[in-house]
Amino acid sequence: MRKSINRVQDLLNSNHGRKYGWFIELNDEIIGELKNPKYVDMFWEAYEIIPLNDKKETFVNSYFTWNNPKLKFKNKTMNEYALYAYPSMLLNPQNSMNGVVNMRGLYLLPKGIFESFLFRLLSIFHK
Repeated sequence: MRKSINRVQDLLNSNHGRKYGWFIELNDEIIGELKNPKYVDMFWEAYEIIPLNDKKETFVNSYFTWNNPKLKFKNKTMNEYALYAYPSMLLNPQNSMNGVVNMRGLYLLPKGIFESFLFRLLSIFHK
């Protein structure tokens, strides 16, 4: 129970994991990071792309990388994957040239009925 309470508090404090940042994984290898989320439009947020090294910079900024179905996003602090996240360089093509990607669904949710109930309850008191 304490584990669920801590997880829900983490979700509330980090805006569903967004503030912690994300690792970009392709074929189970971390190729970069996403950080500094900014609201773009209804369901979209823009993230700054941080390649892990110079060798991977071209790869991380590649259109083909972002459209690969094996691309995964792992929360840097909570060590969990955002299961339904997907990128769109098409929403604002200028972003891709500036090291920014628009993401949808890049967040973590409460697990199960107990965490969902706890999340709703604690969000009443959360500032």
